[in-house]
Amino acid sequence: MARKSLAIACARGIKNTDHYRNKQQQIIELEHLICQQLGEPAGEQLCALLKHTSPRIYKDQLRGLKSLLERYAMPPALLAQLCDRAQLSTTQIRDYLLAYQAHPERWQVPPQSPVPSHLPSDQALTPYAALTPSTEIEHDACH
Repeated sequence: MARKSLAIACARGIKNTDHYRNKQQQIIELEHLICQQLGEPAGEQLCALLKHTSPRIYKDQLRGLKSLLERYAMPPALLAQLCDRAQLSTTQIRDYLLAYQAHPERWQVPPQSPVPSHLPSDQALTPYAALTPSTEIEHDACH
């Protein structure tokens, strides 16, 4: 029975509907969903990084990122660090999210110690000039 229906389908011609889909529309929708979840500038930047790193599988990368964002919360500190990368894939984002969940304290940015306000910025290291190693080497210490 199955052979008969297959023969009838072949006689009529099978139409591959994949050719008629607007694939660019799917990409636009995925980008829009990601930008909604992450915020406009960060979402656009992550999408651009994914596209730059993997242009041939960009749609798959977007689907993967959408799936990750549905499962995990994206911390702002991690998002900022991901946006600063030169290349990025969904697998790397997943690894970073899992590492963040395991040790969120490692992602805290330590406070920077400011340059003393009483010194101009070009003289801030002047007190350390005396700490340079001595250029005199005792001859006996080498032998």
